[in-house]
Amino acid sequence: MLAFLLALSTLTAQAQVPAPRLRCATSRFNGNVDLAWQTPNLTCGTFNSYLIYGSAGSKAGPYSLIATLTDPTLTTYQHIGANSTTQTWYYYMQTDANCGVSFPYQSDTLDSQPPLPPDLQSVSVMNGQINVTWEQGSNPKIAAYIIYDADTNVPLDTIQGRTNTLFVHTSARPALGSRSYTIVAMDSCSNAGIVNIRPHKSIWLQAQQNRCGQSINLQWNLYQNWRNGIRQQEIWVGINGAPKQVVDTVAAAATMYDLENLKDGDNVCIEVRAVAATSNYVAASNDTCMQISIVAPIKYVYLRNASVNPDNSVRLDWQWNNDSDMKMYALRSGKDSGGLQTASSVSPVFPLTNANTTNLQNEPVDNQKSYYEVAAADSCDVTTRSNYATTIFLEATPDEQFNNALKWSAYDNPYGTLQKYEVFRLVNGQFANRIASTSGEAHTDTTNPQFEAEQDVCYYVLANAKLKFPDGSTGIAVSRSNTVCAHQNVKLYVPNAFVPDGKNATFKPYSVFTNSVDYYMAIFDRWGGRVFETKDIERGWDGTSGGQQLPQGTYTYYIKVKEADNSRAVVKTGTLTLIR
Repeated sequence: MLAFLLALSTLTAQAQVPAPRLRCATSRFNGNVDLAWQTPNLTCGTFNSYLIYGSAGSKAGPYSLIATLTDPTLTTYQHIGANSTTQTWYYYMQTDANCGVSFPYQSDTLDSQPPLPPDLQSVSVMNGQINVTWEQGSNPKIAAYIIYDADTNVPLDTIQGRTNTLFVHTSARPALGSRSYTIVAMDSCSNAGIVNIRPHKSIWLQAQQNRCGQSINLQWNLYQNWRNGIRQQEIWVGINGAPKQVVDTVAAAATMYDLENLKDGDNVCIEVRAVAATSNYVAASNDTCMQISIVAPIKYVYLRNASVNPDNSVRLDWQWNNDSDMKMYALRSGKDSGGLQTASSVSPVFPLTNANTTNLQNEPVDNQKSYYEVAAADSCDVTTRSNYATTIFLEATPDEQFNNALKWSAYDNPYGTLQKYEVFRLVNGQFANRIASTSGEAHTDTTNPQFEAEQDVCYYVLANAKLKFPDGSTGIAVSRSNTVCAHQNVKLYVPNAFVPDGKNATFKPYSVFTNSVDYYMAIFDRWGGRVFETKDIERGWDGTSGGQQLPQGTYTYYIKVKEADNSRAVVKTGTLTLIR
């Protein structure tokens, strides 16, 4: 049995008659076909000839012997009269050798047409370079592939070997734009075939961060030219160095997408991948990376208090979140909540502080209740308005009974609850005394006419309130009103008779609050003659004129008191009886 196997092995070795490696069959413009081959390594016996077989129009045959070549060194042959411009020829070769029982091998079968280009699989960006892949050419005459820039028709590289199907375009710079590629197959005789007329175009992804919309706006061009188009497109995202993951799938025709729900400060890398409709081919875009910088919103503005300072400026106190990207804020005021006008526009100072205060000058606090608010705008021009708060307008009205009637506007802040009002009194600018604590908006203060200083008394009101804001925070506020002064007018009480020798020895008026006035009194007899005059309010008429006692009778008086500031004059006229 062993001897039989050894004999069979020897017979098999003798039977292996290698064929030439047919490299190419090139059709010429005149219809002739040039064949080229590589000679075989013949080891089994003596060479007789190379046999060339051909079939016109059909790869399946039949094949006929076209030539018998007895020179073992030949590597080319021209098939004259093939008329290959109108028909396709198919060729293969064999070696005729004296190898005993021969089993001659047959070369690959090549046609006379130039090699057809393979289909491109994908043009995809990887690690900042463009990878071009294609299907392996089925024609055995293909020895290399030429990769072209389809936009400029410039060859980029030649990839040797029919089984090599990858070209890496290292200088492509895919982040700057889309690139188109096509391919040409070439045989080992450097004969290039026709160009693939379906160039593939890479995906160029552009990303624009929308800081106001808290998103990234993606735009890209559609991938071209899979034979059956795109099945879907995928959005891949990696955050802070983590591997990218699919976050969404979009339609085949989509070229825009908003990536939302971003976190401020994250480093985000994005790419778009197209998936072929009828295969597993995938084409990836360039990788776009950026750090997320979202405009931090103004979450709230709370106006805590509006209060009148002793110098009649208005102090505003407010709070806001201090982590916003604020662009500016405005202080607004007006005589009602619906007609507020900007009193001051301010650029914020960073870093922001939570608690803020400012003083507004030249506000009309002496004649009205004023409304205020703070309006803050972020870098996206989104304005957040505070609640309103008002100042307290205090009025004081003197009466003839030496009373000063006080009334004031109510404390008004939607986030405040009044606890009480406190009324304060100042005389001659001295230390203020609290004279009342009340929940109402009115109070009456009685002056003392025995004290000239109480002719002018000033007042202000403090409103004490508790604050509670929508975010749950609380606080207290003390809002001061304007300071108002009540001026008691001069009051004169004139007697109608006097007895020079009696208890009331002189005639003069009883006066109140005349400490700072211009005074004049004149007495006339019944014929109109002036018998007495004085500018001293403390001096009275004793019933004499020129040192002589005047007789009992009726006389006329004229009294004029003028306020020192010329604001008011009091004139009294009438008759008096001199009794002796």
